[in-house]
Amino acid sequence: MWRLLSIALLLLVVSEAAEAQPQPCSNGSPTFNASTDLHKVGGSDMKPNDPSIDSSQRLTTAITYVIGHPECTTLVANPGTYYFYAAEPSPVQPVKTTYIYVPPAKALRIDLRGANLVFRESVYAAFYIYGCQGCEFSNFSIDYENLPFTQLDVQGISSTGINVLPQPGWANQSQLYDHQTKVKGAKRLLFRGFDTRGGVPLYTYTDWQLPPPSSGNPDAITLGSSPDPQSIIQQHDIFIAAMRGGGPAIYEEKSSSTTFNDITIYTSGGPAIESWWSQAMSFIGIRVVPNTGRLVSTVAGGIQLNAMSGAGFVVRNCTVEGTQDDSIAGNAEAISVTASSLTRDSVVTSAPPPQSPVFFLNGTTGAAVGGPYNRHQFNLTGSGNSYSVSPGLTLDQIASLGDGALIYGVNAFGNETGVAVQNNTITNSYLARGIAFSGVSKISITHNNITNTQQAGILIGANLPQNMPTSEILIGDNRLNSINMGMSGVGPTYLGAIQIMAAAANNNVLAGQVSQHVFVNGNTVDGTQRAGIWIGNVHGGAVENNNVSNAGQAGGNLGYNDHLNNGLKDYVAQAFAAGLLTWCTVDVGSSGNTINGPVTSLCPGSTSTK
Repeated sequence: MWRLLSIALLLLVVSEAAEAQPQPCSNGSPTFNASTDLHKVGGSDMKPNDPSIDSSQRLTTAITYVIGHPECTTLVANPGTYYFYAAEPSPVQPVKTTYIYVPPAKALRIDLRGANLVFRESVYAAFYIYGCQGCEFSNFSIDYENLPFTQLDVQGISSTGINVLPQPGWANQSQLYDHQTKVKGAKRLLFRGFDTRGGVPLYTYTDWQLPPPSSGNPDAITLGSSPDPQSIIQQHDIFIAAMRGGGPAIYEEKSSSTTFNDITIYTSGGPAIESWWSQAMSFIGIRVVPNTGRLVSTVAGGIQLNAMSGAGFVVRNCTVEGTQDDSIAGNAEAISVTASSLTRDSVVTSAPPPQSPVFFLNGTTGAAVGGPYNRHQFNLTGSGNSYSVSPGLTLDQIASLGDGALIYGVNAFGNETGVAVQNNTITNSYLARGIAFSGVSKISITHNNITNTQQAGILIGANLPQNMPTSEILIGDNRLNSINMGMSGVGPTYLGAIQIMAAAANNNVLAGQVSQHVFVNGNTVDGTQRAGIWIGNVHGGAVENNNVSNAGQAGGNLGYNDHLNNGLKDYVAQAFAAGLLTWCTVDVGSSGNTINGPVTSLCPGSTSTK
């Protein structure tokens, strides 16, 4: 009897002690440890290094708890490896299947203390982060169990294809294709392949679109006869077959003042990081690199800043290696409308115009009327599609704009976007560009090292009308080696190792100067198939103290498949031989450069050479 009573009293004491145990973050510490605190709030602790445990729901529960308890500001985990198996559709548009959904939060810090996060299916995003204001995500790595690509040893080559065997431990092409399409669906993925030799990319040809593997012969890959595979591929090259269209590893949207710091991403079925409709985002010390034994990291791009909605972006001290699309890239969607009719004091528009003041642009020639630099701006007053214009336009201005003039907001030109890309290292951009931005102003691209790209090393573009003309660009003190090496063909993004260029609304070349205040200073370019520095459609700026050597290596050869804009092809033989090419520029100074090759000035209708 006394023994039973003692046991009951002991259980009561233990129970009261458990009830008295303080809740996480209630003892003055703002830190919640997902590895030790989850059981205190009714969950199960995340346990490292145990593949039998699915951490998906556990980490989600920890994030939900921290967001819901203001006394908690920082979520941590113990070092080790965690496994994630269950992915779920996100609750917001666009719906993405993801392992970890992070709902809107303010000042949330997630520091996983060097944890390695391994997710099962590479077609799904590891993290979907929505509406995070002033948050920070740091100190972890992302990898996937089922990779989106495989590495195949070339055994033989014919005029239309190759025979391959998977490298030890790798899937054959049928196993890769069957698994990825079973998870994602064949219509939602692209099956592509490209060749490597000696651990480096071959830029003779870009990538082949691969047919679905034959179930009876998984070691045969049909490539087609144009170009002849025997002219490009050699026995024991490593051919990469990839299933593209999944991922990304981290998908973030509609956030601001949020930092991603010291994160390693080994692979993804899409880009490593996609940021959408955000502003003032920082990416510091991000590593997008192949894991041990791999030649490829992601099957798409590295850090992608899409539809940038404001200024203050920073990409600094990052390493991007072995991606299949742009290593670091961004774009801004322009708010513009078309003038269906235009008189001296009125305009009829295709849709409500941007907020006044506005300026007008001929989307075919690049001729501008008004703008933020000459202080000649216009106000539109009205509603629906009919507006008065003040001050009135002159007949000469109306004639220069032609039919279908584009209308842009002055305040958006050079003010709504801004990004600093500094001290990054980019290696082996297999199929695309190193650093590329379209329609983005206030850019500083400085002190980056870029080696081996299929297309341009640094590109600033503006494709009218979807991109705003750009302004205030600094490209300074970058080092570029073996840039724009692709002989697979040539297009508008293959013109120079460093390239600034705009394209008209009808895909023709522009003679006008839609970009303003561009400075290309102190860069070194060593080795490129085409022009060393190509600066085009710019009004105001300078090209100074650059060192360009070994440019124009292709000797005018356009490769296997040229898709040049109308009006450009007649000029490329001369342009591609140039160490420095200025295309339709005005008031762009040039001094102190060391250029190994011609310094050439071209514009439609002109073949003059300096």
